[in-house]
Amino acid sequence: MKNPILLAPSLLAGDHSNIEQSIIEAENAGVSWIHIDIMDGIFVPNTSFGLDITKTFRNFSNLFFDYHLMVNKPHEEIDNYLNCGANNITIHIEADHEIKSTIDYIKSKNCSVGLAVNPDTNVDKILPFIHYIDLVLIMTVNPGFGGQSFISKCIDKVKKINDIRNKSNLHFRIQVDGGISSHNSKICINSGADTLVCGTSFYNSLNKTKFHKKVLEV
Repeated sequence: MKNPILLAPSLLAGDHSNIEQSIIEAENAGVSWIHIDIMDGIFVPNTSFGLDITKTFRNFSNLFFDYHLMVNKPHEEIDNYLNCGANNITIHIEADHEIKSTIDYIKSKNCSVGLAVNPDTNVDKILPFIHYIDLVLIMTVNPGFGGQSFISKCIDKVKKINDIRNKSNLHFRIQVDGGISSHNSKICINSGADTLVCGTSFYNSLNKTKFHKKVLEV
């Protein structure tokens, strides 16, 4: 049975002066997930939300909180985001940590876990962990900056991971993140992606409910 296709608006592209309103806009558009990017200024050159403000997000919504840790030592940060109400925590294959033990720790806290791969990283690096995770995140831009253009060659990674998922009868989600819009969402879905992170395209849309419906059309 296939996973239902989901849109996860990226809060990074919302109004940082009014995070509550940005979360409400996503909720009003009918989504069930929201994507929260955490950047440490080391693994990627930018920073995003400080922990103090991140702790308030759960006050505004019961949406599924999908945390994406673009941080150098994610194993040192897990408890912080569990305490922020994370439902999923995605860590990077490229980060400086013992991957399997980090996965095991997240799962031991009744939180789902994802593993992310950057555009220039061989997707095969994920394969040793494929049976232990709930989500594979294929970055379709280089992490650290919003508003970048979609890197079309990353679709090959989506197809490969989807083929492995099908042949192995696994049910993890395949998420794409970076430059996703209604113009390229169809090729992502047809290639096997079932979780689409949209930041700039979602928050710049005039009618977010219509955008939500359009981006999931196949």
